[in-house]
Parts: sequence; structure tokens; C-alpha cells
Amino acid sequence: MLFVKDMKLKAIEFASSKLSKGQAKLPEVAIAIKRYFDDTFHPNWQCVVGKEFGSDIGYEDKHVIYFFVGRVAVLLWKAGWTSYISIHSNQLLYGVLGFW
Repeated sequence: MLFVKDMKLKAIEFASSKLSKGQAKLPEVAIAIKRYFDDTFHPNWQCVVGKEFGSDIGYEDKHVIYFFVGRVAVLLWKAGWTSYISIHSNQLLYGVLGFW
């Protein structure tokens, strides 16, 4: 298992590569990041990609990553069975939230 710092670097590299493609669609970026992290670091990762949003989430200890690629924010976290989610925004926001 990678250290938290390594996971953050992987997330930034992956998101940057997806967002750097001229006309990247934010929903597709959120889905791609979630799938990559579920496959690489085991399931229950959640991802929100957008601009100007706030959040209040429950997450597993040391499993939350938040960063910007230009003006686009990426919030990525691993949810446990007892996690809670509250995300609010006045702007266009795309997220992939799944518990299965």
C-alpha cells in the first residue's frame, strides 16, 4: 500500500492528465478518478469534481485528498460504512458517489 503522500501525487497526476485534454467533461473526470482509485486502492472511494463547492464528509482516517487543477477542485475520499456526506454548491458540480 502506498503512503498517503504517494496517493495524493497519484491523484494529482491522474486528474491533471484527464483535465489537460482540451475538452474534458467534469462528470467523466470524476468517474475516471473514482474507478482508478477503487481499482488501485480498494473500493469505496468517492470523488467530486467542480468549481466553488463546500463539503462536510465522513471519511476513513488518512484517506481524504483535496486539490485544484487550475480552477477545478477535486475532492477524493474513501468512505467507510458509517460515513456521511453533505456537499453544497452554487456552481456546476459533478460527483460520483457510490456505496456498494
